[in-house]
Amino acid sequence: MKKINLSKKWLLILIKWINKILINPLNSKKLNLINLKKNSYVKELKFYLPIKKKINIFYIRNLSKIIKKKNKNGEKFKIKIKKNKGILSGSIDLIIKKNNKYYLIDYKSNFLGKNINFYNKIYLKKIIIKEKYDLQYYIYSIALHRFLKRKKKYNFKKNFGGIYYLFLRGMNGKNYKNGIFFYRPKYSLIKKINNKFFKKPKI
Repeated sequence: MKKINLSKKWLLILIKWINKILINPLNSKKLNLINLKKNSYVKELKFYLPIKKKINIFYIRNLSKIIKKKNKNGEKFKIKIKKNKGILSGSIDLIIKKNNKYYLIDYKSNFLGKNINFYNKIYLKKIIIKEKYDLQYYIYSIALHRFLKRKKKYNFKKNFGGIYYLFLRGMNGKNYKNGIFFYRPKYSLIKKINNKFFKKPKI
């Protein structure tokens, strides 16, 4: 890791900001990052998904009812595929386990505005659609589900807790109303997306 030379002033600001992120509650049950036990999380989980056809984000959005109307142009979402292999690879920032449920966490550093009011649910939903993060979290959910299926007694409906997107610039260490986007997809939707766009195993 490269060393970064910071003045004492900026170092203190950075430490204070990181602490706010760590203590910030993610939900009403006061789930946060600072209280995670060492055996309750996995960082940077890499995954590989074999693709059988181009992924159409508008098809997925219609399935999930994120948007009501189909896009007539049938726009394709461009993804990076390993040469001649048809493999989609990626890395999930953090996976945590709490009360026998697994949660997917992804960090976002987007600048949405000069104060935390620009990081409320309305603004977060807009940036999710604009940047196509919804497609990202469906792919991540499929990857995590495939990974967890190796475990005995795992069941999506009982054990898949959901997805947290943490917009770091909007987290003030006090509440989960700003800077935190949460979504839990239905199993039927994950199954349809997996079986349509990705090769075996079917789920």
